[in-house]
Amino acid sequence: AVDVANKGKTKAIVVSANWGYAYYFKGYALMELRRVPEAKPVLSRAVALSPQNSQFLSELGYIQQLEKNWPVALATYQSAETAATGFSPPNAKTSELGRALRGQGYVYVELKRLDDAEKAYRKCLDLNKDDQLAANELRYIQTQKAAARPH
Repeated sequence: AVDVANKGKTKAIVVSANWGYAYYFKGYALMELRRVPEAKPVLSRAVALSPQNSQFLSELGYIQQLEKNWPVALATYQSAETAATGFSPPNAKTSELGRALRGQGYVYVELKRLDDAEKAYRKCLDLNKDDQLAANELRYIQTQKAAARPH
């Protein structure tokens, strides 16, 4: 991390990954307790410490989704997808990528961008054919598209 920062002439502080996870777990616990306003700054701190951690990004994206802040949530989920593709460990890549894509799909549905939502959910099924959440959302999208067609 220091070498990358030095090449870009960026200031960097290297800390143990444990710090990011400490904030993440605290934020996650607060979410489970439905204390979303308290969880948001904690998860933001986890992302600040590990900006390429897809798991942290998706959790923050979920808060933004709950806030109905669609453009910000979409951008965060897209960052989570990029992070999962480039930085997630092999044993977590599929699940983290799937979560980021499902988050995007959800936001696209809320924005009435059903074709984009369908693409996101189909990518989920390409990753994991047993992804029932994505399969259920695809069925929902099909019913929405059918209802929108002129009769």
